[in-house]
Amino acid sequence: MKAAMSILAALVCAAACAETPSSANETKQGRVQTMNRIDGLLSASKAFFLATVDGDQPKLRPLGAHHVVDGKVWFGVGEFKNVYRQLAANPKCELVALQPEGGKWLRWTGRADFADGAARERLEEVFLKASPFLRNIYDKSPGKRMMCFTLADSRAELIPMMPPGEVLLDDTDGGAIGGKAKPAERNREAMRLFEKCINTNDLELGRKLIAETAAFKTPVSPTPLYGAEGYLSVVSLMRKSFPDVQWKLVDMVADEKTVAVQWECSGTFNGEAPFAGLQPNGRRFTATVMNFYSFDADGKICKDVAATGIAGILQGIGALP
Repeated sequence: MKAAMSILAALVCAAACAETPSSANETKQGRVQTMNRIDGLLSASKAFFLATVDGDQPKLRPLGAHHVVDGKVWFGVGEFKNVYRQLAANPKCELVALQPEGGKWLRWTGRADFADGAARERLEEVFLKASPFLRNIYDKSPGKRMMCFTLADSRAELIPMMPPGEVLLDDTDGGAIGGKAKPAERNREAMRLFEKCINTNDLELGRKLIAETAAFKTPVSPTPLYGAEGYLSVVSLMRKSFPDVQWKLVDMVADEKTVAVQWECSGTFNGEAPFAGLQPNGRRFTATVMNFYSFDADGKICKDVAATGIAGILQGIGALP
């Protein structure tokens, strides 16, 4: 399994490193276009919202000032405001902008990266020239400066009321930059939604993620089970033995066709149905489960191969020593 994971990791790394100068230039242009698009979405929302953390308490407030400078979207806050103190203490934050048309909203999550020195002076002047009335508030005297920040290590998504949405930018792991997500990132996003699907038995979401022709072989059926209905029927059967069973996505490695996933599966054997010939006994298990998922050209799951995991479940409920 470790060898297989290493092979997948090498494939992802090789794809990321095989960038020519021309493709690097295209990537840079794509980033600028993406930032301009994000800036336009923020402008369309008129007032958007910034969430920060104050100790153990989340804080939320509307925000309005933003400009694209040097290919990045920058925001301005006063150094005398609580929002600046919160970001300085904990830079993790999130922006949300509801779009007036189309029933979509922008979510941009990342880390506030403040400009300093000459860059801060230049950015502050950009904001003050664009909105001269702000000079009455930010007069550049000590304690009354405008502090400008952008989002680093960030992920921006344009999300419809019913996901999945469109990944606009992903700097968290070198993911999508501009336009549609790269296949590997698209597959990673599908697995994040798949986690929600199997934990909620959401058939409609399952149909968006699993190909109709996908055939799943399982000990509970002598013939393959097809599509989302087939896959979730197995999940439903498992819930008859473990009503609270949950899968937590711990880690994954993705390329354009395959995702290797490490799950943490847990549940309590207190349902109405036996499992592996054993009657429910109230024992709780937590097991590491490894799966390989294959994706078709449409970005849907077409194959699932379980590598490890069943032994951990059987040991947890007492079916194995």
